[in-house]
Amino acid sequence: MTLEGMRAIPLGRLAAAVAAGIAAVAVLVAGLIYSDSYPAPAEAGPPVPKAQQAQQEPGKYVALGSSFAAGPGSGEPVGRCGQTHDNYPRRVADALNLKLDDASCSGAVVADILRPSSKGHPPQIEAVTPDTSLVTVTIGGNDVSYIGRLATSACANLAAGLFSPPLGRYCNTAAWPSPFPVADRYSSVERDLADVVAAIRDRAPEARVVFVDYPPVVSVNEGPCPALPLEPWQVAETESVGAQLAAATARAAEATGAQLVSTAQAGAGHTVCSAEPWIRGYGQSMAFHPNSAGKAAVADQVVRTLR
Repeated sequence: MTLEGMRAIPLGRLAAAVAAGIAAVAVLVAGLIYSDSYPAPAEAGPPVPKAQQAQQEPGKYVALGSSFAAGPGSGEPVGRCGQTHDNYPRRVADALNLKLDDASCSGAVVADILRPSSKGHPPQIEAVTPDTSLVTVTIGGNDVSYIGRLATSACANLAAGLFSPPLGRYCNTAAWPSPFPVADRYSSVERDLADVVAAIRDRAPEARVVFVDYPPVVSVNEGPCPALPLEPWQVAETESVGAQLAAATARAAEATGAQLVSTAQAGAGHTVCSAEPWIRGYGQSMAFHPNSAGKAAVADQVVRTLR
């Protein structure tokens, strides 16, 4: 605007225009200061898809197996079949924030996973559903009379007066040790374990399948002790059964692509007669099964493998 034009504007109107401009600048500056100091609230994002919500929830974990998974003998009894609150599946579920369905059952054989048991329990495999993300399997010992044969041998020795303490209430003197398992028994366990993996994958194709073998119970490298009333040759036979069962489990894992948690190395110094046993001995409830320390140790190995 020219000087002449400005002179033509009345002073009152000019002053009003200037005041309006100053006010507008003040509002703009105040807005900038406010926006820097107090960011505007973020708008609500889009709803989380159901698939993503499912990923944020604890995954489903199913435990299958026999007493070495169920954990009887120490700890508060829970569920069915001798399961206890401190068994290795519950410890694993707590450590990994998983939702556990514990289908393990003391006394189970491999066939009990796929078919109803002789005691009327439903097939353990029914616990596996399409949303299952992890399955652990610890079974096979009863198929080769691993612990049953050991316990019966100990009782027979005590009844014959070969060892002290005298015969206790945990012995069945009417039973006689079963024959030493032949090679075909381990081959049968291996085939049955492979069938279990196939059944799991049919029900839950995305599930991670992990075999957890039995921790060593006895060792020929340890001297005799009152907790293990066996002759040296019986200790050697029992150790052999455990080693062959572990080998059959390892072969099944390799053949099916399942993972394996082997307890042989870690448990070698923690058998019945060791200074710090992971296995309860004669005279204790559920003799020759994992104690609390043993259950915790197995759980630790499983967690390390899965992480």
